[in-house]
Order: sequence, then structure tokens, then C-alpha cells
Amino acid sequence: MRRATAMFANLREPARVVGDSCHRTHSPGAATVIGMSRIEQLARRVSWLDRYRRVIAIAASLVLSALLLWKLPDVLGDDWPRVHAHLLGIVVGVATWCAIEVALAWLAAVWETEHDRAVRDKGLPPARLLRK
Repeated sequence: MRRATAMFANLREPARVVGDSCHRTHSPGAATVIGMSRIEQLARRVSWLDRYRRVIAIAASLVLSALLLWKLPDVLGDDWPRVHAHLLGIVVGVATWCAIEVALAWLAAVWETEHDRAVRDKGLPPARLLRK
């Protein structure tokens, strides 16, 4: 518990942004922040992505579904019944939601793995058995 508290202790104080005199308060995970180590950046990115991953995926799929529901019947023409075109738009929206959710989960896993490797103690190397 003490180690986790120490790791996130200085995340509360604002850091200066490169090339700007203002303090950063609402842009976690920015790569141009001075005074923030790579470990802190990865921790902020992972926590932000875990918080907003589902919202991002649902919002993107809703936008795509709305566009498809609006344009797809015109694109497919009169050969397709309008109900089928609308159902196709909904199905593509659900598939898009799943694909975006998987892509964001993969990105979070990559950042978590990098964070874990950076935090892990580099102490003694692993023991090796030598046969004589």
C-alpha cells in the first residue's frame, strides 16, 4: 500500500507543459509534460483508458450506426428493403463496438505491460543452475 501511495503521490500536483507557461490540469498522459517519468505517464494513461474505454467504444459505434442508418438505404438502392438496410446498420454498429472495445483493451494491456516492466525491481538476475 505504501509503495502504491508513493507512486501516485506526485500525480496530484500540476506539471508544466513544454512550450507553454500554463499548468496542466486536465490532460493526463500527455507526452510533452516536464517532470513526469515514463512510469507516471503510463500509470495515468492506463487509468484514463480504463475509465473511459467503454464510453469511447460506445460513442464511436453510435456515431457510425447513426451514419449508416442515415446513408445505407440510399447507398444500397431500391433493391434492398429499408428494414434490412437499417438492421445491417445496427449490426455493423454492434460489430464496430466490439472491435473498438478489443482494440482499446489491447492498447491498455500494452501500456500495463510496459508499466509493469518499468516498475518491476531490477535487483538480482534470475538464478541459473550450473552442472559440473
